[in-house]
Amino acid sequence: MAKPEEQRPSFPRIPAKLWWHLRIQAVRSPPKEVTSAYLESLLNVSEGTARNTIANLRALGLIDDENKSLPLLHEWRDDETYAKACKTMLEKVYPEELRHLAPPPTPDRAQIVRWISRKTQTGDGASNQMAAFYLLLANGDPKDPDTGENDEPSKARAKPAPTTGRRAARPAPLAAKPAAAMDAEVHLAKQRTPAMHIDVQVHISPQASPEQIDAIFASMARHLYRD
Repeated sequence: MAKPEEQRPSFPRIPAKLWWHLRIQAVRSPPKEVTSAYLESLLNVSEGTARNTIANLRALGLIDDENKSLPLLHEWRDDETYAKACKTMLEKVYPEELRHLAPPPTPDRAQIVRWISRKTQTGDGASNQMAAFYLLLANGDPKDPDTGENDEPSKARAKPAPTTGRRAARPAPLAAKPAAAMDAEVHLAKQRTPAMHIDVQVHISPQASPEQIDAIFASMARHLYRD
């Protein structure tokens, strides 16, 4: 008689986006019960995804078989005990062999993928998803690595808009003034220009000859009116 095939293990696959969204809501208002309808509304996911998420939350020890929240959920939602909660979930879900091979907080992803693929006999897609969630728990950081925030989105610091690949906007050129306005400004400037008046007194000796007098005035003309 053939022995029944040993059941292949499986590990949680919760996308990071859903994980952080669910935690933000738990920080705001911890749920007493996590139902499919609750997750569908909160995470905007299908009924199937909601059911799978509930199964994963049960496996992690965040909710019980009746979908009621457990004490671990309250440790998980608190920044000070988040890392401790993640360590508890790692020890609850993953065998010691994997935790020894890929210890927190920064295990080698490739090793995790190979181990999970061999143990679960799943393809690259599923193995990578399970490995990604293992890494998320192993990190133990209560901040979302994509946003750097652990509080509500509305309280997140505003970030400047990226300018890479785009030229900075140039100031609009000044509008040209009408010709009449420019003429008026020139006229006003002329009126404000100080006037200069020079008086020249020339003393000529009575004994000077007519030729000497002509020479004197010719010299004055050259010096006073030259260009």
